[in-house]
Amino acid sequence: TGMLQSHAIGKDICLMGERGAGKSFMARHFARATGYAPVETVFIYSDMTARDLLQRRTTGEEKETLWQPTPLTTAAAQGRLCVLDGIQRLPTGAISALLRLVEDRELTLFDGTRFVRPERYVRMQTELGLSEAQLTERQIFPVHPGFRILALATPPTGSAPWLTNEMMHLFHFFRLSIDMTSAEGRDRSTSLIQAVVP
Repeated sequence: TGMLQSHAIGKDICLMGERGAGKSFMARHFARATGYAPVETVFIYSDMTARDLLQRRTTGEEKETLWQPTPLTTAAAQGRLCVLDGIQRLPTGAISALLRLVEDRELTLFDGTRFVRPERYVRMQTELGLSEAQLTERQIFPVHPGFRILALATPPTGSAPWLTNEMMHLFHFFRLSIDMTSAEGRDRSTSLIQAVVP
């Protein structure tokens, strides 16, 4: 219920739980309950860079450099839910790439493409007299208002204190308190979800 309330007011969410506790199971139910399909997923690894998180560089048929969107930028553009699986492994340098997207709903990619929050995009059209085609030509696009992030993480420990002040400002945090390693726990969680979502 708390996750649905956070979603309703436009907040991104981090769901914490031990390994194997059922975070991915809950993420699937959350996506279904909120009507997200398809869902974009990014599996976080310890040496991930900001570029890996936002945009991938590839080579075309004529050896030219091409940029490809990652699931995170695809979700931002198309209004999807992006699951960041294992955010406790995200390096400090890559966290800064999330700050502007989460807090301001704005983003500048490596190929010069800019995403701005929807209200600012509308102001560019009304106050600056720029059409959608002109903004597209300038590689300026709105972040879709339906875009949300659901991060999955294990709780911080003494040896892995990833929950810094910087990270705490990014999400509404929830702790998975139901043991879904058992059939009883899965049945209970499903019953709770069905009680909230028709």
